[in-house]
Amino acid sequence: MVLTQQELQSLVEVRNRSPHQLLGLHALGNGSGLVARALLPNAAKVELQPVHEKDKPTIKLKRIPRTDLFEGTAPNADRVYAYDLVITDHGGNTYRTRDAYSFLPTLGESDLYLFGKGDERRIYDKLGANLRTIDGVPGASFAVWAQRSAHQRGG
Repeated sequence: MVLTQQELQSLVEVRNRSPHQLLGLHALGNGSGLVARALLPNAAKVELQPVHEKDKPTIKLKRIPRTDLFEGTAPNADRVYAYDLVITDHGGNTYRTRDAYSFLPTLGESDLYLFGKGDERRIYDKLGANLRTIDGVPGASFAVWAQRSAHQRGG
């Protein structure tokens, strides 16, 4: 397992503030390949398969014991790529889907900067639920903003 025990608990107990940092496909910190993670309660078996770049590796994800979290690595991969998850449930049914965590967040640093300055003129296009098609996949993005209290800021 590549996750720390604290990271694992934060995902399993659904209290991680930014699951996008842990779920999906990411470069390993030491530059030795990629790690993929998916939290799938009804899955028996999970495999990550490249969508566009068929020469990229397929990664078999293994269940972390006593959790619904699956993890796998690709030691020879050098960069993140678009992928599907091929999921087999406990009844033997298999389906293919794009992983929601395979997409970058739709609210970026420049959006947050302009919003913080009060210069973001179309924030209503970015916050809340918005229907989008990204990389040919229709869906919805959802973003919220909540002011941190003085206690949360350490003040």
